[in-house]
Formats: sequence, C-alpha cells, structure tokens
Amino acid sequence: MQDNPADVFSTSRILADALGAVPRLDTAGDLTRALERLRGGAVDVILLDLQLTDSQGLDSYERLRREAPGVPVVILTDLAQEPAAEAAVRLGAQDYLIKGRFSAGVLGRALRYAVERQRLQAELDELSLSDQLTGLYNRRGFEVRAQDDLCRARRSGTPIVLGVADVDGLRVINALHGHLEGDRAIREAAGVLRATFRESDVVARVGGDEFALLLRDAGAECQDRARRRLERQIDEHNGRGGRRWRLAIRLAFSRGRPEEQDSVHGMLDAIARIHARGRLAD
Repeated sequence: MQDNPADVFSTSRILADALGAVPRLDTAGDLTRALERLRGGAVDVILLDLQLTDSQGLDSYERLRREAPGVPVVILTDLAQEPAAEAAVRLGAQDYLIKGRFSAGVLGRALRYAVERQRLQAELDELSLSDQLTGLYNRRGFEVRAQDDLCRARRSGTPIVLGVADVDGLRVINALHGHLEGDRAIREAAGVLRATFRESDVVARVGGDEFALLLRDAGAECQDRARRRLERQIDEHNGRGGRRWRLAIRLAFSRGRPEEQDSVHGMLDAIARIHARGRLAD
C-alpha cells in the first residue's frame, strides 16, 4: 500500500527483477482502499508505506493487522519514520526496509522470508489453538476464529448464532467405566459434532465436556436443521455399538445481533449462560 506513484512503479520493477516474473501488484494510495482490498482476500504479502494520504505512521500497521492478522507485512519507510517501523516489527510486522537503500535481491528475500515466517508461525499457532484430546479448536482457537466472524458480522449486520453442546451423562460414564472411557466419550462427541456441522462453522472444546459452536452464514432455520442432523448422527453412531454406554449430547443455541457482543469474551460469556440455562444434573 503506497501513495507515491513513483514508489509504486519502482517497487514493481524491483519485484519483477527479484522474483523473475512480474507479480500481481495491487496498489492503494490510502488506508481506506487498502482495507477494502484486504477484505476481498487472496493477498499473499503486504508492502506497507507508513506515509499514506489518510493514515500516518504506526497507526496504519495496527489497523491493517486488526483487519488481516494472518497476512505478513513488510514495512517501507524513510529514515524519519524508522522508529515507527521498528515499533511495527515489535508488534508483529515481518521486516522493514528503508526507501532507496535496498536492492532487488534484498526486497525479494524480505518478501519470501516474510511469507515463509508467517507460514511457520501459523503452523505453530495452529498447534496452540487445538485441543489435544479431540483435535478441535480449544478455547483460544475459538477466540481467534470468532474474532474475525464478529468483525464481519458487524460490518454486514448479519445475525450470529452461538451454540453450546455437552456430553450428557459424562459423570456416570466416568464413575462406572473409568476416565479413559470418559475421554473416549468426549472424543466421540467431538467426531459427531464435526460431522454434524459444516466445515465453515466453528466447533471448539472450551471445557471438560463443553463445546462451543459458531454458525456462519446461518439462516433462520439453521438451529432446527442442526438439531435434526445431530440426532441422525448420534443414532448412527450408537447403532454401530462397540461400547458399554450410549453417547448423548445436549445442544442449545442463542441467536443475536453482532452489535450486542462487545468482544469474543462476551460471546464466550453468552455461551456460558446458554450452557448454564440448559444444564441438567448428570
């Protein structure tokens, strides 16, 4: 994202020399247009000039990072803005380059390394966002994924559907058959929930036997359809046998406007309230 047409042209030529091919280079002279372009997706790396017409310095990076946290950013700056570029790197930017002081090779390496480091970091983050027992997202993973959905829902004004599910009778399974069987019940419940909901939905294990759900692009009848799919999945699962207990899952939903949720923590609090209202003693 650059404002100076001469900088845009020279950067394009440098990238072509560095990468051996002319890259697709989308430009935006102000942050507003840059954010609109990012919402369209398919961006591999961002070259960010800290001197845009509607945003200056570190604020530009922070706003881009909030909009597209998974896209690597390399800062282009002049000497006067170098402290802001250093601060951006401390906040998560991959690198910064001083205008007029880098070659084609340096820029090409900076971009390649930025993309590779972001990929490796994403793999590490994925490990830290997953629940070891079930392979679903954990509580932190739910927070990361749901934050993007909350932002999109606010922009579009579309409702969000939150859900909670838990394994019915887990205490009895643990007491009668041992905790290994209890862990098995949780894993099997995770598998049933994964098969019930779409890949685009978010399913996470956020407590012992508690699962959080976020339904994306959900229509007015999505809750009823989800309940019917879950009933079918549980019947098929229990019909296969091979255990001394029957799997049962409770499911509850809450539908609300995105502006009613001030944060992902607020969404999780709402899920906890749903869970508390629907919870019955095992």
